[in-house]
Amino acid sequence: SGEYLLDNFINITRDGFTLRGQGADTVIRLPDGAETPAIVVGDYRKETPGRRIHDVTLEKMRLIGSGPDGSELHAEYPYLRNSVVVVRAGERVTVRELQVSDCRSACILTEYHSSQITIVDNVVSHAAWDGISLNRGGRTVIRGNLLQDNVAAGITTEFLRGSVVGVRCLRSYTGVLSFFAGMVLLFRLFLASIWAALPGTK
Repeated sequence: SGEYLLDNFINITRDGFTLRGQGADTVIRLPDGAETPAIVVGDYRKETPGRRIHDVTLEKMRLIGSGPDGSELHAEYPYLRNSVVVVRAGERVTVRELQVSDCRSACILTEYHSSQITIVDNVVSHAAWDGISLNRGGRTVIRGNLLQDNVAAGITTEFLRGSVVGVRCLRSYTGVLSFFAGMVLLFRLFLASIWAALPGTK
């Protein structure tokens, strides 16, 4: 337990690794305005990861991002998004019982054909973009998550197959029903503008 202020992201590159806290008593946070992820699972040094990472678990922690202001992309690695949790080319990765909030980009992002991903029983809120974003994803289970007060969408996916999606509660920035959208990244701004124009979202 305890509170930990990061000056750079935690990078997990070892297979069979578990990062486990003690629930809300374990807090990992980024400084306000920091332009970096909090946790990166996988290879970040190359735009396309050089290898896949297997059997990683993140669970039972509170993760607080750096808030909405600043760039969505890392300055030194401009292909790396400043989401709180980034999974790059992961396989059999579990994200469970986290409280993730105040996210610059998506709160939880999987990319580069991450497969056999399990995202369960998390509370995801106050993302500047999406609560959970799946980019070029393989089999993914999303179940039992509370998604609320995320600006663009609760869940987005660019490409997904063989997956199960279910949420305990899905609410938009203003507390009304949010949406699940299958889309490519190029349509994000368009869909966000449509959402902002809907009745009851202002």
